[in-house]
Amino acid sequence: MDEQSTANRLGVVGLLVDEDQRAAATRIERILTRHANIVKARSAVRCVLQGARLHTLVVDATSDEMGALTGQLGMIPGTRVKSFLL
Repeated sequence: MDEQSTANRLGVVGLLVDEDQRAAATRIERILTRHANIVKARSAVRCVLQGARLHTLVVDATSDEMGALTGQLGMIPGTRVKSFLL
């Protein structure tokens, strides 16, 4: 296994959720609860003009853990996910 995927690094996840996808909130909460050990901070802002809610997460994770989290979030209808590790 390569060292990049096993070493923890700080990262940021941006999650944009369409406002009309209110059912997504429950799924998002479930996923974030399962990954609580890597989430260090989180916030959400309502973007009225875009009709969406922007969630930001600060994570301390391996690239595999980051991939698992963002992969699960990205499968929720009405969401868009972007992330990076520092």
